[in-house]
Formats: sequence, C-alpha cells, structure tokens
Amino acid sequence: MLRRKNYWLLFAVLLLSLTSLSPGMELPSEEGGPEPDRPREENPGREADRPEGGGLLRISLSLNENEFALMKELCRQYTQDTGVAVELGNRNGEEEDRGELLRELTIGDNPDILMADARDIRGLAESGYLLPVDLYQHTQGGAPLNLLLPLLQWNGYNWGVPLDVDPYVLAYSREALSEYGLSGLPDSLEEWSRLSGGMKGQAGRYVLALSSAEPYGLASFLAHYQGNGQALEWIAKSRGSFYLTSQTDEALWQKLRRGEVGAAAVPLSESRGSGLELQVPLTSSGTVPLDILKVRVFLLSAQSREPETAAQWMAYVTSAVSQNRWLADTGRMPAADEWYRNYGMDRIVKPRWMLTEAAVPGGRSGDMNWAAAADAAQGLLTGRFGAEAYREALSAETSAPVSPAL
Repeated sequence: MLRRKNYWLLFAVLLLSLTSLSPGMELPSEEGGPEPDRPREENPGREADRPEGGGLLRISLSLNENEFALMKELCRQYTQDTGVAVELGNRNGEEEDRGELLRELTIGDNPDILMADARDIRGLAESGYLLPVDLYQHTQGGAPLNLLLPLLQWNGYNWGVPLDVDPYVLAYSREALSEYGLSGLPDSLEEWSRLSGGMKGQAGRYVLALSSAEPYGLASFLAHYQGNGQALEWIAKSRGSFYLTSQTDEALWQKLRRGEVGAAAVPLSESRGSGLELQVPLTSSGTVPLDILKVRVFLLSAQSREPETAAQWMAYVTSAVSQNRWLADTGRMPAADEWYRNYGMDRIVKPRWMLTEAAVPGGRSGDMNWAAAADAAQGLLTGRFGAEAYREALSAETSAPVSPAL
C-alpha cells in the first residue's frame, strides 16, 4: 500500500511540473478539477490465459538509463507473476540505434521483441523482419489512440504495440523575449524575422534551436505555421541563425532563460521542470499533428521463438497499471486511448488534442521512409538542401516503395 502511495505522489509531482503551456493552448487548471480515476490493480500477466511458467523472452530496447532501470523492475514483476524469464538488452544512443537494430535482426541473436520508432514499422514489416502482433495477441494492454493507427497498421494487420508518445513543443522564456519587444512566441514569420534581426550581430545568440538528429523539431515548427507556404523558405533563409543540437539538456534551458536562444523545439517529456513556457501546435481539427509525435513501439520479431508469450509481455507492460508507473517516472505520455478518456489526463494535456473518433489519415508519416525524411530534414537545416530540394526529397520518398528505415 505504501508503494502505491509513493507512485501517486510521483504522479502528482509530474502534474505540477507540466503547467506552463502558453495562452490558447494552456494546460487545464488543476484547481477544482476532479481527481483522476486510478487504474484498476490488475495486469494481463495475472489473467487465466497467460502462458504457464517457464520459457525465456529476449527483448532489445532503446531506453535511457532511468527508463531501462524501470523496465527491469517491471520485468522482474512480470517474471514473478508468470514464471517467464526475461533477458533485456539496451541499445543506448540515438545516433547508432537504427544500425544496431538492423544488425540484431540480420546477423545477431534475434530478439523476440524489439523497440523502435513507430515510423520504422512499415519498412521492417515489408522486409519480412516482423510478425503481425494481432495474430498472437490474446490480451490487449490498452487500445491505442486512433491518432496512431496509420503508423501501427499496414497491409490489414497491426504490427506494433505503442509504449508511449512524446509531442515536440516549442519552449521559450516570455521574460527573455520581452527584451525584443515580444509578448510571447512570435505569431508570424515576420515576427520571427524581426526577432532574428534583433539578435543579429550579437555573439552567441540564436533565433531557434532544433534537433539535427531527428525531424520532429522541424515538423513542430512547421506545424505552427502550416497555412504559410513560405515557412520552408524562411527556414532555408534563416538557418544560419539556428542552434542545432542532438540533445536536450540543462545548457539549452539556460540559453533560453538568458535569451541566448529565442525558442527551441523540444520533447514535452524533457521540458518538465524547466520553468519555460511551452506551446503545442494543433491541426485545423484541433488535434496534435501526427508528424510531431515521437512514438516508441514494441515489435514482434519474425524470428521470435515464443510469439504468443512475447505478445502477452507487451500487453503486460502497456497495461494501465504499468503505464501509470511509466508516466510517473519518465514523463512520457501513455499511448492508450483509455488514459485520455478515463484517467484524468486533462491535467497534463487537453484530451481532445489526442482523441479522434476514427483513424485519421497519416499524411506523409504513415507511408514514407522515415530515415530518408530525417536525412531530408537534416539536409535542410545544415544547408545541403534548399526549400525546393527538401520538398522534392519528401515527395520522392512518399511515392517510392518503402525500404527499411534504418
């Protein structure tokens, strides 16, 4: 009982740390709001249809140190509940992750389960590296958000079980931007240009920070100005004043607070406790654009020795009870629909931003080579591509057959 109280204390701390979205897209006030319902204390591993004791699952993950420690704890509980042993490996490092994953699938001791970006699903499935999860999944951890279905489904099957979602938001300091005559984040490209002009000539000043390793930050900025056809041209023209980084850390937060960086596109999970304003782009229908969501999924290897047991493990670690711990300890939002309807997620994000009544078209995210998209984004930011070349690269990759995004 004491342990459960500790988990909910962590959950409460998380809620208090994510309270700074900018006006118009603010997090709902906690004052007077109903207490969130608690997930029922049950896990798929305790159900009657679980595999009988024995067996070994080999699982390849891509987690940071703290996340990996939590996953090991969840797996210890799973083994205690089911009798199935779990052997974990961790590909720690974004830069080499995709290449290491491909080596595991081709020349290594193939794992039963592997973790990847949801954008890698189609390429891996087409190349024969995966099994459809829904053929072996007798117990579901939680129905995924409809918003994610274009990423999870291909050829009539579900290929991935999502662990979490992490939207990329624009972080900034209202106080720092006021020194440039702005009351908040620039509302237009013209205001961005004025901000860039105000910083010009000042050593160590950058108008915008974006990730050079992944395309989500660029997608987040463009989503704010989705109706402006000149946004790409502005990026190409202004990239000399960008701060390109492959990671989010305290040094970046300090630059934002001091006004050395005007704004930064960053993962929401890493922004908690930064003390900065956070703004989320929304589509015309009022939902978070799929292109700005980093979605981590579990996949079933085509070489799995125990596919049904592997599918049951996926259900266990994505159940409501496990997801409660994951949210409290990592800050990454659940990918299950029920959390946004039943468990008080309105205290973290407005549920309507994440909920759709049916699957929505995936845009370019669902049917293109995501590694090629990442390369195109990097090319635009580093000067290899101009705006038109970037558009052509995306168009070519969307129309071409999808190859493994590794």
